[in-house]
Amino acid sequence: MRKLAIFGGTFNPIHCGHLRMAETAFSQFALDLVIWVPAYHPLHKSSGKLAAFHHRLNMVQQAIEPYPHFICSDIESHLPDRTYAIDTFTALQAHYPESRWYWLIGVDAFKLLPHWYQSQNLVPQCCWLIAPRLGTGMPEAHCNPFPSSLALCEQVAQTLAAKGIHLEWHLLSMPLLEISSSLIRHYSRDRHPIRHLVPEAVRAYILEHGLYQEPVGS
Repeated sequence: MRKLAIFGGTFNPIHCGHLRMAETAFSQFALDLVIWVPAYHPLHKSSGKLAAFHHRLNMVQQAIEPYPHFICSDIESHLPDRTYAIDTFTALQAHYPESRWYWLIGVDAFKLLPHWYQSQNLVPQCCWLIAPRLGTGMPEAHCNPFPSSLALCEQVAQTLAAKGIHLEWHLLSMPLLEISSSLIRHYSRDRHPIRHLVPEAVRAYILEHGLYQEPVGS
């Protein structure tokens, strides 16, 4: 049975942290394929700073081209506008039957998992692979005012267990990279270099299409 992982997100834009996360999951759990799924209409994101879907899709496709074990899916563009994770998962299941499913996710998104639509149906069908958050990687870091990534994951597991929902999860063993899509958008707007934050193909695409740059005089 193939081991397939879903990596969903706005990817606005995709960056080196995303690639490190996917590479770590692929290696650590001996996956066969990572399916990148750019969100078509993100439910909880402002559209004002969101690049058009085709731009985000193209950037993901170009960024993962050197990796034969990564593919990009436009499946959400073929689903109803108000699409939830369970809808995306069900559609992918139909495309890839007889598969063992994993879901790649950052810890900040993972902690909201108990509130996801139809979480009782989605959660038990996947093994959840979680990227730790910068500054929360060590549970014993008592000086940190935020809970550790491990503690956050355990809280989620307890919350779901109280609802009778089985959760299988693992923290990824990866270095914590201080990179975010919002930082890249900010740097692009202010004409700061982003070469060390994104793959070269993505940097060139952003420049070519003038993405994340406010109009002159604004």
